[in-house]
Amino acid sequence: MNQEIQAVKDSAVDQEILVTKRDGSKESIDLEKIHRVVHWASQDLDNISVSQVEINAQLAFFDGIKTEDIHETIIW
Repeated sequence: MNQEIQAVKDSAVDQEILVTKRDGSKESIDLEKIHRVVHWASQDLDNISVSQVEINAQLAFFDGIKTEDIHETIIW
């Protein structure tokens, strides 16, 4: 499973995905930050695979994605 996550991370880095922040500025996607948030949010939940959440969410990331869209992608 970790190899799958690394492959998705490598793909995102190769694509240079930029995130549009709430103030309109743009910055490179920070997959480690997303990992920390998903891990924190799921630490007390049973039957949740952090790896699977990350893999599924990253499939929906695209250049110019808004911060709030990332939050929605991870939640769903």
